[in-house]
Amino acid sequence: MRKKLILNILLIFVSLPLFAFYTEDDLVNLMKTNSQSVKSSELSVEKAKKERQKAIGDMLPKIEYNATAAYIANPIGPINISADSIIEAIGLPSASIGNLKPGTYVPVYGGMENSYYSFSLNLTQPIVTWGKLTKQYQIYDSLWQLENDKHSLKLKKDEAEIRARSASYAYLATLEDILSEASEDAALLESLVSKTQNEGMSTRENTLSSISAALRIENAYLNAKSEKATQVESLGLLTGLYNLSDADLNVSMPSIEEYSEFLRDNSEMSLIASAISSDKEAIKMLNRNIQIQSDKKYVSYASLPYAPDIALVANLSYGGSRFPFAEIGWSSKDDWNAIIALRLQGTLFNGTKKIADVEEAKASLEQANLEKETAVQTIINNVKSMRRSLEVSLSSIEYKEAVQDEKAESFRVASEKYENRQISQIDYLTASLEYKGAEADVYTEYIKAATIYNTLKFLAK
Repeated sequence: MRKKLILNILLIFVSLPLFAFYTEDDLVNLMKTNSQSVKSSELSVEKAKKERQKAIGDMLPKIEYNATAAYIANPIGPINISADSIIEAIGLPSASIGNLKPGTYVPVYGGMENSYYSFSLNLTQPIVTWGKLTKQYQIYDSLWQLENDKHSLKLKKDEAEIRARSASYAYLATLEDILSEASEDAALLESLVSKTQNEGMSTRENTLSSISAALRIENAYLNAKSEKATQVESLGLLTGLYNLSDADLNVSMPSIEEYSEFLRDNSEMSLIASAISSDKEAIKMLNRNIQIQSDKKYVSYASLPYAPDIALVANLSYGGSRFPFAEIGWSSKDDWNAIIALRLQGTLFNGTKKIADVEEAKASLEQANLEKETAVQTIINNVKSMRRSLEVSLSSIEYKEAVQDEKAESFRVASEKYENRQISQIDYLTASLEYKGAEADVYTEYIKAATIYNTLKFLAK
């Protein structure tokens, strides 16, 4: 029996490392490495980087090739002309003229072979594009940087949400315990009041009041339980741990003093200045969008008909019945050719399309500036609102903690009187419910403050 007990204890200790208990920091790290949405964001960054590389390629020489190898089943045969026809065309008597002998034939074309090869190599190097290719590269570079900013902003936003939800979960776990005990007291109080009413010792008003209190506590308990489950599910979605459960979490309640210190150390103006500083991702994204639209406007102007592109074009080609360089005397034949040229290319007329492109680009740039102005003001308003909300929430906590202290003292006195049989169990349970209700109010405000604090910190820090 003793050996079996020791074996069971050893098995417990061996299996302990198999269970994962995630702290708040663990959840944040998991979000960065395991979240599907974060991985999708990283892929967006990588795609934007590849588009940027393609823009670099447009500025480099473009080399194209073409190769054809064919077999001709019925090629053109040899072509011969009779010497008599040539002599007659010259207008001389029918007699031998050099190698031209009457009755003979002169070969003119030796005929095609069954094989035919064709090769060409083309090089195009842009020389003058009026800055279009450079601006195009800058546009894609800005888009890549924009995706980087979006990714960085998402990581910070998800971290703030994880910390807010972790704090809410910790508060809700305690709140659930409080309301669970209160629910038991409320059910017992309802039973006692109903019993005393039946015995004529209590009024129907007291019974209805106790029933209402019991239902209110039960509803609050179910809401807290449901909200806690929602926090766990949301944390699972944020971290990619879709099977996350209460048993996996080891998060602690943050101190409310941390929220108070944050307000003391950061004035409204300092928070606003931090939130709209040029190094904040949200502001960088707005500025990059303006730069992108400005570059697009430049490209639209540079694409007007009066700005043709100039490129260097080179071509090397070969066409013949033998594979290149595989026949003797290939260099003296006329089967190959090389061309170097300058190409001027532009649009002479395309209606009003190019003009419309310019006007559209100007409108987009103006819109980007207006969007930045609106977004900055929205950020400022959100920071102000969140800071005020945190102040109000901390004030509410201070007030509700004072009420809790008052109810705690009343419950302590009621407990002593109940032990000394100076009050009934109904009075004792009533005092207990009032105390637990006040305690639940405090934790409800803690949850609200945690959400506001992490949102404000995300916006401004």
